[in-house]
Amino acid sequence: MALMNGDEWTAGKSCYGQSAVHAIIGESESSSTIVLSRTTGPFKIPVISHSATCECLSSRKEYPSFFRTIASDLYQSRALAQLVKHFGWTWVGAVNSDSDYGNNGMAIFLTAAQEEGVCIEYTEKFHRAEPEKLMKVVEVIRKSTAQVIVGFLAHVEMNNLLEQLSLHNITGRQFVGVEAWITADSLVTPTSFSVLGGSLGFAVQKANISGLDDFLIKDFWEREFKCNERNGDSMTETAPCKENHDLIELKDYNDDVTELRYSANIYKAIYAVAYSLHSMLKCSNSQGCDKSVKVTPWQVVESLKQVNFTIKNGDQVWFDSTGAAVARYEVVNWQRGSDGSVHFKPVGYYDASLPPGQNFTSPAPSVAEVCTLRNSFKPAFVSKGDYVIGGIFPLHYNQEMPDLNCTYKPPPVKCNGFDPRAFRWAQTMRLAVDEINQSSELLPNYTLGYKIFDSCAYPLTGQRAALAVLNSLSEDDSPTCSGASPLLAVIGESGSAQSIVVSRILQPFRIPMVKAIAQLLVRFNWTWVGLVRGDHEYGRFAVQGLMRELQGTRVCVAYQEMIPLLYNRQRALEIMQVMRSSLAKVVVVFSAEGEMTPFLRDYMMQNITGIQWVASEAWVTASVFTGSEYYPYLGGTIGFGIRKGHISRLSDYLQTVNPTRYPNNLLVGELWEALYGCSPFSTSISQAPPCTGQESLLEQHSAYMNTSSPRVAYNVYKAVYAIAHSLHNLLICRPGSGPFQHNSCAQSNNIHPWQLQYYLQEVTFNIAGEEVDFDLKGDSIPYYDIINWQRGTGGNIEFVNVGLFDGTKPDGEELVIQEDRIMWTGHQSEASCSHCVFTFIRCQLLKFCRLRWR
Repeated sequence: MALMNGDEWTAGKSCYGQSAVHAIIGESESSSTIVLSRTTGPFKIPVISHSATCECLSSRKEYPSFFRTIASDLYQSRALAQLVKHFGWTWVGAVNSDSDYGNNGMAIFLTAAQEEGVCIEYTEKFHRAEPEKLMKVVEVIRKSTAQVIVGFLAHVEMNNLLEQLSLHNITGRQFVGVEAWITADSLVTPTSFSVLGGSLGFAVQKANISGLDDFLIKDFWEREFKCNERNGDSMTETAPCKENHDLIELKDYNDDVTELRYSANIYKAIYAVAYSLHSMLKCSNSQGCDKSVKVTPWQVVESLKQVNFTIKNGDQVWFDSTGAAVARYEVVNWQRGSDGSVHFKPVGYYDASLPPGQNFTSPAPSVAEVCTLRNSFKPAFVSKGDYVIGGIFPLHYNQEMPDLNCTYKPPPVKCNGFDPRAFRWAQTMRLAVDEINQSSELLPNYTLGYKIFDSCAYPLTGQRAALAVLNSLSEDDSPTCSGASPLLAVIGESGSAQSIVVSRILQPFRIPMVKAIAQLLVRFNWTWVGLVRGDHEYGRFAVQGLMRELQGTRVCVAYQEMIPLLYNRQRALEIMQVMRSSLAKVVVVFSAEGEMTPFLRDYMMQNITGIQWVASEAWVTASVFTGSEYYPYLGGTIGFGIRKGHISRLSDYLQTVNPTRYPNNLLVGELWEALYGCSPFSTSISQAPPCTGQESLLEQHSAYMNTSSPRVAYNVYKAVYAIAHSLHNLLICRPGSGPFQHNSCAQSNNIHPWQLQYYLQEVTFNIAGEEVDFDLKGDSIPYYDIINWQRGTGGNIEFVNVGLFDGTKPDGEELVIQEDRIMWTGHQSEASCSHCVFTFIRCQLLKFCRLRWR
């Protein structure tokens, strides 16, 4: 009201005449701006706000003379929903100020979030004058399961919430914020980063105002020292400024000229009024302005609708039909600098003037450092080529989990227990690639490359390897992830649990097994058995499949037990107690070598004997169990092994992998430690004694050098050749007779993995006298050797082939066994059938009871 009067208040009989002001800059908050606009509205005085963003102010019917140099929250709220969806945050909480600004903004966000498929666990609101409601909000946040919180809060409410969250030590939430608080310096305190660190949100774009620094310095000098720099030109009676003043007393002076966000909006608002007046007064450079023109506020309103100008920093200013500016935001992230200070880092931009789908843009290259490679996952072996094959193998078989106490950034999972057998598989892949690259018939004029990673026999590490394999040969090739991966196919994973995780990205091969084991149990009349599995998808699906296969047979399951993926000795001892006390002396195990190694060591320490083990392919040929100390406990084990084959050059190739040739490869050093018990690298952290690294690899190192009957290695070998033959067929495709749309072929310089997959489905080739192809599911024909663990001449365990399972034969004829060659547990020549009659009767009674009371 005071603004609408003149410079002085004088008594008068009536209020008449036009307003003394032609425009008002302000207010800052939406609620107070609404009051201001409604007050000045009848007088048609334009109000231009620099920070009132409530969508409610967009109504031209209610606020015909309102303008703003900031965008409406309609855009910010929708952009928030897109930002949340972009990061896959589909379960979030929402808190807003109980004001026009917060309520309107949150309402738009909730609608947009629903459209984006984002679920809201809770919506809470409070006002700065309502401490009781604030405490309720804090309690809701503390109890909620949503770890992401969208805070549509004014600066004051955000400060109140921050204080309470810090006081109650509620941390670990991901805040998504709005322009009102995301760049507020006052929120940065010694304790606030524990709550708001990592916050992400939209901020008004910063702008440079030329000359503002000098203006503020001069204003600062005059205001703080009560002096005048104008040399007597000022109308105020102040002393002239000195050249030197003591600034110690002003150490808390906090005018910030670097964060010119709202200041720039005020700057634009004043220029908008000036350009409007310039237009109405018909101003020109030569003749100046026509001062005889009488300008009324409503004329300024109409002129503001037409303004379109560019300020010194290049920003274009104009108003849309609602009186608002175009929505342009920086996406800002709270980060801690190297000195410990908090920075508001721009990590992206939002521009509503761009076409849909292009509103979000990445930061300029100069700020690309805000997205950095935090951890590197280096391949075990790498080689460049025209086409790259990935390899993922369990080069270690157990893991050491870091301390996840949330007080510091946890290191990666540490892999322990080097596996020479799996290392041989990786070398087999390298051998196959080398052979193909030297071939003049297969892929002539092209070379294959590879990247081989360690999955550590752990699903999450396998997933990490899968993602690393999808990148280019070096993670440092580019600061951004752009373009298609040069990777065409992946060999692996060896364990099904890791394969299932990896398959969601890579689709590896599958190996059926349960049908063969079910037939084996029926064949030997083992009607009362125990099941032990690993804590992973391989074990779970295998047991489920076996239970289905056993329906309708006389075989009953006495118990099912699970070995923890991260080995727990106490749990293992509980499983062994079940095995010891059970009448079932036949135990079927679906587990990987990694879990079985510590489990069997504890089993031997418990001195449990008399168990007839039935092993799955995952560990039935594991050479780690061939020592003579294992025979009293594992002798007689029977199971199905992958069909063996012959790889002519494998033995010679394995001997070329040594510390002399690979002096910087830590895995080669671990191989030497596993085979010789010494370390060839002086920099090794191992406690093993040193050695030269020139020791000879001998057949006695069976864990690595057993090449007489390769099984898994042979499958790896075939897999590489399958990829090579498929790629070869793809590259010789003739245009016009291809398998893709319009009979097209794949482009040799832009092959997509799905195109190679088509050729893999169709490939047929011969290797070492064996025909290789895949069925509709991507599986090869199920063909297994039946392996029996028998005592060798030196007392160690030997894997003896006593039969086969041929998946090409009719049902019931797949199993062929030479029973007279089998040596059973306890060094017996006949299969034990103790408790057969008793357990069969008991099994039938249990089945009857289940049917009777179902």
